[in-house]
Amino acid sequence: MFNFSIYNSWIKKQILVPLEQINDLLQKNLEKLKENKRNIEKQILETKDQSLQAPLVASKTRTIMRIEDVEKHINVIKVYINKLK
Repeated sequence: MFNFSIYNSWIKKQILVPLEQINDLLQKNLEKLKENKRNIEKQILETKDQSLQAPLVASKTRTIMRIEDVEKHINVIKVYINKLK
């Protein structure tokens, strides 16, 4: 009467595809954050005035925290994707 294998495969598809898309977006976001961090580091090296370096250092710290956060989310999503495959 009810085919559980078809239902399970449909559910997996409905969950797996969006998770893979979210993973792709997070990967792109991670690359942009890393590029932003490199640009900030370059600006810090080029800036001679200490008062101008302080906001850049704070921005770099925030960017590093966001990179770590995004990497954590990517790892969690990868675990879910692997469980669904």
